[in-house]
Amino acid sequence: MVESGVTPRIENCYFANNIALQRGGAVQLRSSPVAGYMRNCVIEACTADLGGALYLDNTRATIELCSLRLCDARVGGGIAARGSNNTSPILRTVISGNSAIEDGGGLYFVESARCGQKFNCN
Repeated sequence: MVESGVTPRIENCYFANNIALQRGGAVQLRSSPVAGYMRNCVIEACTADLGGALYLDNTRATIELCSLRLCDARVGGGIAARGSNNTSPILRTVISGNSAIEDGGGLYFVESARCGQKFNCN
């Protein structure tokens, strides 16, 4: 988990088979007021209650050139995001094969969370 006041710089990482009982099977970015990044990372086969791969909570971190695959959650199999200050751009990132029990197999955004970019889905 990356907590408030920290600028995350996560690059060239591989996360697999991680389990979180609550949020972010691989990574939870929380209340990061300064824009950091997660770049060129692979997250696969991770599990959490919220955000099987990633949980974004009021953060501005850029998610770029990543692959989020085969992750599971109750809500937000790939990414769960919340909070009106959440403006994380998600760029050139593949989100595939994820699943959720309730909502958002790939993505789940709630409480005014938004992505800083428009999605280009194929």
